[in-house]
Amino acid sequence: SQESFNIKEGEKIEKSIYTRAEKIIIEGELIGDLICLSKDIQIKGKIDGDLLCASKKISIDGEITGDLRAAAAENVLLSGKVGGNANIFSDRFIMGKFSSIGKELLLFAKNASLRGSIKKDVQASVNEASIQSKIGGDLNLDIDDRSSAELVSVEENSYIGGSINYSSFNKKIKISDQAYINERVYHKFKKTETKTGNIFSPSWFYSLLACLVIGLILTSLWPKKIEKVIERTSIRPGRSFLAGLLFFLAAPIIFIALMITIIGIPLAIIFILIWLLLLFLAKLLMAIWLGNKLLEKITIKKHRLFISATVGIIAAKLIWSLPFIGWVIQLVFVLLGLGVLFFYFKKGKSDKKKPTNKKAKKK
Repeated sequence: SQESFNIKEGEKIEKSIYTRAEKIIIEGELIGDLICLSKDIQIKGKIDGDLLCASKKISIDGEITGDLRAAAAENVLLSGKVGGNANIFSDRFIMGKFSSIGKELLLFAKNASLRGSIKKDVQASVNEASIQSKIGGDLNLDIDDRSSAELVSVEENSYIGGSINYSSFNKKIKISDQAYINERVYHKFKKTETKTGNIFSPSWFYSLLACLVIGLILTSLWPKKIEKVIERTSIRPGRSFLAGLLFFLAAPIIFIALMITIIGIPLAIIFILIWLLLLFLAKLLMAIWLGNKLLEKITIKKHRLFISATVGIIAAKLIWSLPFIGWVIQLVFVLLGLGVLFFYFKKGKSDKKKPTNKKAKKK
């Protein structure tokens, strides 16, 4: 990936852009879509199309005429205009006083501050939120307030064109007497999550966001290696699954054996950390492989791996969240991934030895 990507003020580009860079700054005009992965994204100019991005932080001061789909590890700041729908996945979302969204807002965030205007409905899953917006449709809130000391509040001068529908575990939201609500307010208390978990809860989406960011970073840094792992997954998957199962069963035995002696305790700690990393990496790589299989018959000229990772991780997370069978499928992904990684590294070592053997024969 390049260090930075910049469309300077006064510059116009008439094509869709697919890029990975440390920093992305749009000050001019892009006529087309922007699909990108970065640590810092700043939109100060105009995008005449859609913005699909994943980053550490994202700020939009300019204009996006199409849809906004953004995932950020830290925050998304919107002080400009979005002509279409906005789908935001972030730790924090701040919408400025003069900002606007032309259609609907779908939001998953721990903390949100909504100002400006949203033409249609708002669907948000939050822990804490302060709302002082003009919303043309309904305000639908899914609130996780179990660990939050602050209330979700609809403040003075807010305008809700439809109803307020919200669910929470403990508290009712605070609604100012000076807020205008065209229809009614509906509240439902939620029950504690079951053992199968709460699909589409904020914690589920934070987990999805983490997997997406890590997956996209892996595909950016080591695309060729990821492609080789994907290719190897389809070669004798039964053998890979069996190898992964043996490795999975052997790991606790190795850990206990190392813990028996005082000298082995530090090694045991290092081993368990590497083991946990491998478990996560194994299922993440299999999710990327799944995305590649789902897109197998679709012709994608550019950034196929990037798109496969996004599609695969989202699909895998949905499958893993299924009640009763989700954990079984996730375990299959882990075992298959462990086996594939084993044979990948084994082949890598044998390939390194081959040139030395050839030299020996020539001598």
